[in-house]
Amino acid sequence: MFTVVLIVLNVVIFVAEMSALGNPGGEEVVRAWCLELGGGIHPVQWVTSTFLHVGFMHLLGNMIFLWAFGLIVEGKIGWWRFLAAYLGIGAAESMVTQIISVGSEPNVGLGASGAIFGLLGICLVWAPENEFSCVLIVYIRAAFFDIQVRIFALIYIGIQVAILFFTREAVSTEGMHLLGAVAGVVVAVIMLRMGWVDCENWDLFSVWAGRNTMSEEELAVLDQKKHEKRLSDAEILARRERQRHAAIEQISALLNDGNIPLALAANARLANQFDDWLLPEPVLYKLLAGCFRHDQQVDPVPFAVEYLRHYTKAATVVRLKLAETLIRKQQRPAQGLRVLAKLPPTGLNPKEEAFRQRLQKEAAVGIKSGPLEMASEDW
Repeated sequence: MFTVVLIVLNVVIFVAEMSALGNPGGEEVVRAWCLELGGGIHPVQWVTSTFLHVGFMHLLGNMIFLWAFGLIVEGKIGWWRFLAAYLGIGAAESMVTQIISVGSEPNVGLGASGAIFGLLGICLVWAPENEFSCVLIVYIRAAFFDIQVRIFALIYIGIQVAILFFTREAVSTEGMHLLGAVAGVVVAVIMLRMGWVDCENWDLFSVWAGRNTMSEEELAVLDQKKHEKRLSDAEILARRERQRHAAIEQISALLNDGNIPLALAANARLANQFDDWLLPEPVLYKLLAGCFRHDQQVDPVPFAVEYLRHYTKAATVVRLKLAETLIRKQQRPAQGLRVLAKLPPTGLNPKEEAFRQRLQKEAAVGIKSGPLEMASEDW
């Protein structure tokens, strides 16, 4: 069990720390390995400070909690991942603390509490229903009781939050504890979602969903339903794509036969069926051409606007035909001019340029002699 190795290592380092403090200049040696607050960034201290303690009671309390939480975490992920999580959380908590303390009054931080609160956060996510025995000593009396991890975690985290709220200190022991707990919860959730740990349906999310009380048969049925739902969703998407493709082929066939009314009816029906319905450029252009040819029976303007908003291949031709319809057929010369104004100033062939100039002149005459138009639109 690497938890025991960590405890032994902390004890050995504590003995060396106390020995050094008993010698001249030892305090400076120990201070160099503490987490320096308000004195710049020192990455090495992010790890070394987690193995130092203020005194025996500080060490004893941390090692008791390291034993309690370390055994749970190490038992689920093995020694090397446990060690990586422990050191990573401790280093992350120390890094954030040192960064936010830049510019504050010089001080030092030390202790394994941040990393151990990280283990507490992990246990809260992975094993909220686990119980461990506690002893409460009041004067000369001792009370023994069992407590669930989730209750213990919420009590201890709540105490840190309360103290931090009332003291309002930016850098404090309680703040470091909470940073470690948050880091632990994040690590626990990531490893759980990545499938790096098997909590056998006793993790926080499974307990919340009631999976921990289900039989193996019920769990198998639930997993099968989820699998079937994922498959059905994929099948629905595939079927909708097949329907979309078939519908486009149908409209293309109707357009090739010159059956514009049926093509328009099919397009309207599919626009209601699919929220993101849009004909491919060649099909929409062919439909638009048919609308322009039959502009006595159908208004081509909406389809021309749709083409201009989504495609550019034949935008010049479509814009000229749209302007012609507006000016000559619908008596909307001002809107026709707005459409013509968006044509490129150069690049039109002589025939297109001559057509544009004729339309502009007709529109100018129509504006002077025709009725006042309603508010124009930006096409």
